[in-house]
Amino acid sequence: MGNLDPKHWVEKSDPLVLMRSVPFSLGELKILDTYISRINAVDDTRRTVIFTKEEYEELMGLTAANYRALERHTEGLLGKVVTLKMPDKQFLKFVLFTKAYYHKDEYGKPIIEITCTEEAKNLFFCIGKYHYFKYALENVIHLTRKVSYLLYLHILTNRYRGEWEVTLDELRDEVLDCKGQESYLAFKEFKRAVLAPAVKEVNEKTDCHFSYEPIRRSRKVAKIKF
Repeated sequence: MGNLDPKHWVEKSDPLVLMRSVPFSLGELKILDTYISRINAVDDTRRTVIFTKEEYEELMGLTAANYRALERHTEGLLGKVVTLKMPDKQFLKFVLFTKAYYHKDEYGKPIIEITCTEEAKNLFFCIGKYHYFKYALENVIHLTRKVSYLLYLHILTNRYRGEWEVTLDELRDEVLDCKGQESYLAFKEFKRAVLAPAVKEVNEKTDCHFSYEPIRRSRKVAKIKF
């Protein structure tokens, strides 16, 4: 896949894995994971990661993007605020990246350098401070739906339990970030358009293999058992 190395590991602290109301597109989430896969989590002096133009386009699903398109997409990556739920009902809001520098390297090849913020540094370079989840980059860069990416992280972080339940509202609104989309309030439509395609894609393209079962209460689906 272009200049990507799908075998690289993404070592992500649990606050990043569990962040709610994810503001990023699927392409931006892939940029985030590729960034994490290239840093050394014990060396916070190297916060800048270099992407070739072709690699960045591939991650973002762009085809031969021009300068203006790259400018627009990097603005989206830099300008979105994340919210992390912290212990004791605290929360933290900040942006993950502070700089995207587009230029040509010494060989004339277009590259983009991305640097994380000071606040994000505490989540990217924090071995020993938080619990970490680890997965190969190839598990996410081939996914085509944002909900598949989010579902993969949910399965990954809970599969040690073997079997678990989540309320339908939590799964739809928080885990899969579909809050406010009224067409998905009916389980039949949510299953058809969101859940079933995401389950199929995660099972086919990642190292997580699972099934699910709707649990009904008064004839309505109230929970999902994985």
